[in-house]
Amino acid sequence: MPTLTKTAVDWIASQKGSDKPFFLYFPWTSPHAPIVPTPEWKGRTQAGPYGDYMAQSDWTAGEVLKALKENGFAENTIVIFSADNGPEHFAYDRAREKGHRSMGEFRGLKRDLWEGGHRVPFTVRWPRVVPKGSVSDGLLSQTDLFATLATAIGAKLPPQSAPDSFNQLELWKARDPAPAQAWCTILPKAATPSAGVPGPLWMPRQGQAPEFPKGGTRPTASMQTTNLPPCTTCGQIPARSTIF
Repeated sequence: MPTLTKTAVDWIASQKGSDKPFFLYFPWTSPHAPIVPTPEWKGRTQAGPYGDYMAQSDWTAGEVLKALKENGFAENTIVIFSADNGPEHFAYDRAREKGHRSMGEFRGLKRDLWEGGHRVPFTVRWPRVVPKGSVSDGLLSQTDLFATLATAIGAKLPPQSAPDSFNQLELWKARDPAPAQAWCTILPKAATPSAGVPGPLWMPRQGQAPEFPKGGTRPTASMQTTNLPPCTTCGQIPARSTIF
């Protein structure tokens, strides 16, 4: 992480003085396993090595934001922070032992069907466009970045390109609570006949469902929203869960 952070910071600095737009994709090694906080971060939190690694990750994000500010890009740069899935199975141990729930109020971990395994952070910083401190419950996907950013810069997408990407700019601007107009395909690990799930499930985002492919299953209301008993592992009661 320190090497990746320095590389990103140095690259941002190298853009100073240029009027050409730039794009930086910065995939982290944290907080994925192996959990390897550097020596200066060990013991910095009360959530064990994972907490220390998260604190170091937070520092990394801060270094990138600081580099943007120091080089004059902070006010005209879109910064997007997100993740690919919910936490690993270690999260239940942290919930019991440290009182920290990486999945928040939801039940579930990476690779399972519960909502905690699929909900991820999605934070956008765009001064004077995205209201500071705004929070939305609208549904979006990372696939929507393509169409949203194209709209933001005034680019026209070629016909038939990115059919699963939808413009979410109004959601970013906190003007529309749920502008999505598509259906998501979910391919759960447990989607097997023996598990009672015969094939891919389709989850509605909004609007009419498309034609279902061979083997696809339209989720019923009982499959979509279920009131759950306390988690048998950590004892927490999630507010709700969506089963895909």
